Amino acid sequence: MKVRTKIEDDQVVHLADTVIGELATCSTKDFLHILIHEGDKRGPQCRKYYFVQVPSKAMPGDTFYVIIEEVKFKVTCPEITKPGQRIVVTMERPAKFDHE
Repeated sequence: MKVRTKIEDDQVVHLADTVIGELATCSTKDFLHILIHEGDKRGPQCRKYYFVQVPSKAMPGDTFYVIIEEVKFKVTCPEITKPGQRIVVTMERPAKFDHE
């Protein structure tokens, strides 16, 4: 079995796996980050950070789903060091929606 260590377009897998984002309550500086932007990019933005466990079958470049605040997003697996690794998804949205 070949183990992929980098993104190879002809081998990208679209996983049906869905994972739940857990609001980060501690430092996220030592984790890989993925940015998701929602809404209008003009004006003040707010950011929230969520911990996500990458599905155990995901390799770099594969896609999977993340549920954050009851909304499902499709994300691409970053250059992780091992399947099942914990990463951070950064949700950026207009500041006017921060209270929701």
